[in-house]
Amino acid sequence: MKNNLILNSTKICFKTCPFDSVMLIFASALISVFPAIVLLVYNNLIKNINTLSLACVLAFLYCFVLFARKVIYNYHNHYYLNYKTLLRFEKRIKRLFFDICSDLSYESYLYPEIINQTRRAQNASINIFRLYQIIVEIFASVVGIIAIGTSIVTIDLSLILFLVLTIISPVIDNVYKIIQKKYLLYHNTQLEKEEQVFSKLLTKSDFLKEIIELNAFSFIHNKWLNIQNKIIKEKVVSEKKIALVSFFMSVVRIAATSAAYYSVTKMFINAKINIAEFSMIIMTFSQITQIFNQIFSLFGNLSEFTIMVTPFFDFIKKIKDKNIKDEQECDNTIALNNVSFKYPNSDVWALKDINLIIKEGELVSIVGENGSGKTTLANVLMGFLTPTEGTISNFVFNNGKDTIYDDLSLIPQDFNCYSTSIINNITFGGVIPDYEISDMLKTFGMTELQDKLFDDYGLEFGGIDLSGGQKQKIAILRGMHKKCALLICDEPTSAIDPIQEGIINQQLLNISKKNTAIIVSHRLALSKISDKIIVLSDGKIVEIGRHNDLLKKKGVYSKLWKSQSLLYKND
Repeated sequence: MKNNLILNSTKICFKTCPFDSVMLIFASALISVFPAIVLLVYNNLIKNINTLSLACVLAFLYCFVLFARKVIYNYHNHYYLNYKTLLRFEKRIKRLFFDICSDLSYESYLYPEIINQTRRAQNASINIFRLYQIIVEIFASVVGIIAIGTSIVTIDLSLILFLVLTIISPVIDNVYKIIQKKYLLYHNTQLEKEEQVFSKLLTKSDFLKEIIELNAFSFIHNKWLNIQNKIIKEKVVSEKKIALVSFFMSVVRIAATSAAYYSVTKMFINAKINIAEFSMIIMTFSQITQIFNQIFSLFGNLSEFTIMVTPFFDFIKKIKDKNIKDEQECDNTIALNNVSFKYPNSDVWALKDINLIIKEGELVSIVGENGSGKTTLANVLMGFLTPTEGTISNFVFNNGKDTIYDDLSLIPQDFNCYSTSIINNITFGGVIPDYEISDMLKTFGMTELQDKLFDDYGLEFGGIDLSGGQKQKIAILRGMHKKCALLICDEPTSAIDPIQEGIINQQLLNISKKNTAIIVSHRLALSKISDKIIVLSDGKIVEIGRHNDLLKKKGVYSKLWKSQSLLYKND
């Protein structure tokens, strides 16, 4: 699992910031070999200390290498990485994340866990480059150890044993710390959750008032105290084990280092190595110990960051699995076969046993009382909701999943106006001739907006405000502006006065002559001229037919029509 996270994080970094990803490898590798270069220059400086001119050159070179290392390290790690690379990556990973979210189906937003996972995934995404950075730094540190260790091996092979003994103690020490950290992380998770619950009870006013009234404060407090004591006890036991192992490993490290220094000193006294080699060996042991401590610190960070980025990749996997649909293609019809639908975490069928065929070019009205399932059926017809049972085929789906919304236009019951210009709220960047937009505004009685088309919506942004009716008219303009094979309107005139409703209905009728139109409404103005009326009750189709035929049945539709007939007595 961890290997997959590391590999996927690396892929994303190269995909979003290829240049910065390569630069990180190059800069980290360069910084890691600087200690070996410093040792090499220092060794030659000591060897040639008696040659004044050469010693001066080497001394200057030694200072220059130290200075260059400091400059490169500070520039790359403190400036370039933090203020260029990470900011650039954060911008691009957000774009990638938003692209992923745009592939989410409408149905996904019905699941609270998907919404929560979306938030967690977005927070996790910014840690991906940090994880990649840790991987690169571990790799660079290993390169540095190899470069430094090679210089010792060329002097005396027997020093390898002391080098291994010096290294093995911090290795074991850090590995044991990581093991204990993971143990506490998984072992105390449930206890910490319980502690947070009881802590919330003792600090939230809503709970605390009732607890005091019930005289249950001492009971709740003791529960919290017992859990807290268990957590502390586990941490103390773990810290004691870590301290014991660290002490033993420190003894081993000191013994190994002392033995190494004794052996090196003996070799120097016996003239087996010169002063330059003696100094370089001492410095090498110190450098390698520091690098190994750095590596295991990085491994600790690696464990933390793999946990932190996990929600991002879990989210992507779940979205890919959820967005696999089994829509059936058909020719020039929308067909529902034994379709039933139930919302998440609900035992009630919102739709039950729906069998329906809508031909291309038909004007269809879906009517019924509030809560009868009209909006749910519209969402199923649009492919926003996947039937719990049964199948749906739609001629719009023939173009493929990626283009379904290009051939579908929606005037929703719940609509939004966005913090951009009025014209962009209608077209969303599309091109529309000035005369056409002027005609549309005139038709819908919104000529007052003619001179404000390029003003932003929203008082908080210094823009203009709109009434509820104006907002709905913009939503209608938005749907009508988009030339599509299928138009679905869900309560399109709920906030509009009857006079304007008649104008809008005429426009919808004109559109339906060229395209398939489905009107969902509790108002029956358009149903009179619809090719097909679908009457819903409790999620089931109870009647289907044309206006006059349904009136003759004297059923549900007839009752609905009579209750509204006064509104349409002039039609």
